Amino acid sequence: MTCYKCNGTKINKRGRQCKKCSGTGVFAVKGLGNIAKVVSEEVENFCNSSFKELFGKYMNLKNSNQEVQSHARVSCDGCNLTPITGVRYMCSVCNNFDLCASCEAKGLHSEHPMLKIRKPHQAPHSFVCQFKGDSNYQPRFSDEKPKEAND
Repeated sequence: MTCYKCNGTKINKRGRQCKKCSGTGVFAVKGLGNIAKVVSEEVENFCNSSFKELFGKYMNLKNSNQEVQSHARVSCDGCNLTPITGVRYMCSVCNNFDLCASCEAKGLHSEHPMLKIRKPHQAPHSFVCQFKGDSNYQPRFSDEKPKEAND
């Protein structure tokens, strides 16, 4: 245990060797090591059990909040559910292709990567997805015209 007088520096306030720890920086008390070990184990056990309980409550709350999210004006292209409630999956390649969580879990449209949108305000206004070497690339949402090869 670190010396409480010199705080482990081995030197007292006057610049001399600390008398409490004999200049070692460590303060030894018989049995203190065992007490520290027991206290450390108890704190670790308490933190682990408390964390599991708190994390479980957090996940239940998060899941219940997710179920009530409604993505207005968005319909599932797998089952025609309108609006999509819960998690919305948006295709990062196809224009205007969305799936609900049930259809995504079934593996519909698994040929393209899907963007997972938990809350409606998290949906991107636009984004670009380009595959390496794809010469037929067209931006998903863009007001710009594609550049010509000669430009």
